[in-house]
Amino acid sequence: MFWENGDMQAHYTILLVDDSESDRGIYRRYLMTEKNFDYQILEAESLEEALELWRSPFPDLVLTDIHLPDGNGLELLEAIKKTHPNQKFPVILMTGQGDERLAVQAMKLGASDYLVKDDITASTLCHYVETAIAQWKLSEKLTQLRQQLEIQNSDLIQAVEALKVQKNFNQLIAEISSRFAEVNDETLDVEIDRSLQLIGEMIQVDTGYLFTLDCDRQTLNMSHEWSQPGSPRQIAIAQNIPFAAFPYSMALTLQQKVCCVNDTELLSPEAAVEGASWQQFNIKSALSIPLTRNGKTIGILGLASFSRAIAWDEEIIQVLTILSQTITNTQARIEAENIRKQNEIELKKWRKRYELAEQASGQMIY
Repeated sequence: MFWENGDMQAHYTILLVDDSESDRGIYRRYLMTEKNFDYQILEAESLEEALELWRSPFPDLVLTDIHLPDGNGLELLEAIKKTHPNQKFPVILMTGQGDERLAVQAMKLGASDYLVKDDITASTLCHYVETAIAQWKLSEKLTQLRQQLEIQNSDLIQAVEALKVQKNFNQLIAEISSRFAEVNDETLDVEIDRSLQLIGEMIQVDTGYLFTLDCDRQTLNMSHEWSQPGSPRQIAIAQNIPFAAFPYSMALTLQQKVCCVNDTELLSPEAAVEGASWQQFNIKSALSIPLTRNGKTIGILGLASFSRAIAWDEEIIQVLTILSQTITNTQARIEAENIRKQNEIELKKWRKRYELAEQASGQMIY
């Protein structure tokens, strides 16, 4: 269970389920490389053992192979779901090549994510585990708030209504995350545009966008944009923007920190130089969240208002951070799938050449 010691370092208990002792050892070493958190790892090599460890006490996350000697990870997921019928408990499935359909089925049952075992590295495993726990903590926090508000008197009606709005927003994020689990290379851009629209309309901002970073050329390029009807579209001119035009916000982005600009007319002294750049794009208020992969910043997820200042809520920032991670995880998954498909094509070509060579050698006359 989650706890903190005197130095405020977060501790979590992870249930690791895999019938391969060597694989468990590898994943345990990977998790021990995490510097921000301290993990206590419980190990099980079968479904029966996993169910026993799950019940006493509940761990903070389950990391399980989809194939087990006495069952599979889906059965474990269903058992967990029965104990948390109204919540999405953090469960990450590990699959082999060719198990993608089972992985998608697991996502529909409520799994947080899945990893292809051949692609697991220390950084990707720690990243997926941290993201799943962050989602669970946010869900737990919202659940606790809802329970507290339900027992309050009529003076808290306004707070209850605010929670409902927040709940609707998180349901939207859950829907988007679920849809991203099934997108492919052909539908990814459409799903990103749709997500920007849904989130922008929910928060009532004027525009949402994605920028990709070209760190070699030190430039930004807008790849996706949604705008409210009547709001100006910027994608045509938002290309090859030098990092130097936004030195303060880009410094935060490259450090993988969130940049909140509540009002561009009230910039802090260190960010004042960016005023002209914000005005060029008619932006009154903006929120920028870094897109990261393998420890590097590769882009920006942004929301902006042209007409009014916005005090960006911390919970909204947390949820949008989860969305940014969902986008980069999906991009990485699709790239991995494309590489796998290309390798399969090359393998078929080599097999065909080998068969033709065998046929030719069989017809030779000595």
